[in-house]
Amino acid sequence: MKIKERPSKIVSIRIPLDTLEQLKSVAATRDLGYQSLLKLYIGEGLRRDLAEMQKSALLDAAESLLREYLEDEQKVNTILTKLKQVAA
Repeated sequence: MKIKERPSKIVSIRIPLDTLEQLKSVAATRDLGYQSLLKLYIGEGLRRDLAEMQKSALLDAAESLLREYLEDEQKVNTILTKLKQVAA
């Protein structure tokens, strides 16, 4: 698996030794260097968090619009509940 090269910056972080050894072990089973696997894990977590933030922003915008255009609080709450279920 090749990771597309992009502009990057060197950073230093402290990683517990046991975590580093486990990372190296998993990386070896995937035919990756441990640093590449670490970047992969960071990217996956970042994409997940960004998607969650976007979903939250959309739900907030929907709530704002519903409250602006609907006077019936019960309908607003029912719609919001259904939107949150679909977004989950």
